[in-house]
Amino acid sequence: MIQRAALHLVGAAMLGTTASTAFGTSSFSLAVIPDTQIQSLNDTWVESFRDQTRWIRDNYVPENIVLATHVGDVVQGELAGLEQIIPQYSWQAQLLRSDDVLGALDEANVGGSLAYSVSSGNHDYLPTGDKVNGDDPISPTGFTTYYGPDRYAGYDWYGGGDSTGFNHYQMFEANGHTYLHLNLEYEPENAELDSELDRGGFADAIDWAQSIIGANPGVPTIISTHKYLTDLEPDGFDATGYQGDGFDDTFGGERTSTGDALWEGLIRSNPQVFMTINGHDHEGPYREDGEYAQVSINDAGLPVYEILADYQDYVNPLTGSDPYLRLIEFDPEAGTISNKTFSPTFAAFLDNPSLIIDRLDGLLDEFEAGLPIGAYLGEDFVQIVLSADIPGYDSLAATLNATLGAGLPFDFALLGDRAMAEQVILGFFGLTDRADLATVEFSPYLTDADSEFVFNVLFDANGRPVPEPASMALLALGGLALLRRG
Repeated sequence: MIQRAALHLVGAAMLGTTASTAFGTSSFSLAVIPDTQIQSLNDTWVESFRDQTRWIRDNYVPENIVLATHVGDVVQGELAGLEQIIPQYSWQAQLLRSDDVLGALDEANVGGSLAYSVSSGNHDYLPTGDKVNGDDPISPTGFTTYYGPDRYAGYDWYGGGDSTGFNHYQMFEANGHTYLHLNLEYEPENAELDSELDRGGFADAIDWAQSIIGANPGVPTIISTHKYLTDLEPDGFDATGYQGDGFDDTFGGERTSTGDALWEGLIRSNPQVFMTINGHDHEGPYREDGEYAQVSINDAGLPVYEILADYQDYVNPLTGSDPYLRLIEFDPEAGTISNKTFSPTFAAFLDNPSLIIDRLDGLLDEFEAGLPIGAYLGEDFVQIVLSADIPGYDSLAATLNATLGAGLPFDFALLGDRAMAEQVILGFFGLTDRADLATVEFSPYLTDADSEFVFNVLFDANGRPVPEPASMALLALGGLALLRRG
C-alpha cells in the first residue's frame, strides 16, 4: 500500500509544478462512470445509477465537465439461468433500465452540449464475454441497439463509429483547444497483437482507432476502454503472467494483456495519446477493489496517464454497489490533473435521510414482487432470501441450495417475508431498526491514495500534458523507478 501511494506521489512530483502560459487557464473536467452492472439489476439499485447521470446532467455546466465516459459493463448480462425465473434479471430488462438512465446525458444535450460515450464491457455481450455470438451486434436486444451509432447521430461532437457499432470517437472543446476521445470495445479486435484479440471476421478496432488518430494529427487524445489496467496481487508476476520482465510488479497493479496489446499496437507510438481510462478489474489483494493508476512514458518520451476505477465490489444492499464517479479535473493555472471519487447518491443520503428509507422500501416492494434479497456477513455475500409468497420459489430455493450452496454448512437460499428481508438489509449495516439508517456514514468522497490523487503537469500549446526539462533529465538518469517506460 505504501509503495502504491508512492507511485502517485512520484508521478506527481515527476511531471513538474508550473503551468504553461501558452495554454488557457480555465479548468475543465471529465466524468467517468465505472462499471454499473450491479446497479442495473433491478429498479431500486438502478436509481443510484440514475443519481450519477442526473448529477452529471445538472452539474456539467457549473463544473465545466466536457466529457462523460462510461467504461463498460453497463449491465450484468446473464445470471446462470436465473433471468428465466426472475424477470428483473433479464438482459433486455437490464439494457432498458440503463438506456433510460443514460438518457439524462441526452437531456444534457437539449439546449446544451455534453460529449459522452458508452463502451462495451464483457458483461454487455451475451453470453458474457462472447463477442463472436451473432446476437450481440445484430439482435434487437443487443448492446449496439442502445449504444451504437444511432444513439449519437446528430450530435456535433460525435465523430462516428466503425462498422461494428462498438467503437466510436468524439471531439470536444476545452479551454480553447480541441480534444479527441476514442471509446473502444472490450478487448479491441486485432489480428496481429494478441491471439485473444483475434476472433476472426470482425473489423480491426485497433486499425480503426489508428485511422482516426491519423486523421487528427497532433490533437490531444484520450482513450476509454473496458479492460486495460488491473489491480492485480503483488505476486511477482505482471498481468500477462511473465516474470522477470524488468519491471517492479510489487506495487499492486499494471496493464492486463489487453492493455499491453493496446500499448504496443496503438498508444506508445502515438505521442498525442496522453490518457487511458478503464474499469473491469475490481478486486486487489488489499480489498482496494478496482483502483489503480500509473504513468507510462511513450516512444516520444511523453507521459501517458493510465487510470483504473471500478467499484462494483463495494457491496451495498441499498444501491447494489457503491455508486461512485471518478472526476478528473484539468487545471492549467495550477498545473494539475486531479482525480477525485464522488458519489451523488451518498451526498443525497446525507442531505435527505428520508431518501434512504425510500430506497429501502423500494427494494422491499421488489422483494415482494419476486426479487431475491442478498444476505451478507461483513462484505461477503453468504446467502439469499426469496419471497415465500411467490409460487415456485420453494423449488427455486431447493435448486439454489443444491447448486450454489453445495458444501456450505447452512442453506444458501432461504424463504422469508418482507420483515425478514428488511432485517437482512439492516443487518449488513449492523442495525435492527430502519430509523437508524440515518446514522450510517455514507461517504460522498473516497479519499485514500488510490481514490484521490494529483498529477502535477505542464500543458503545451495544444493542451497536451508534457514533462518539464528537469523531468526529462531525471528520466534519462533512470531516476524514476515507478514510472513505466514501455
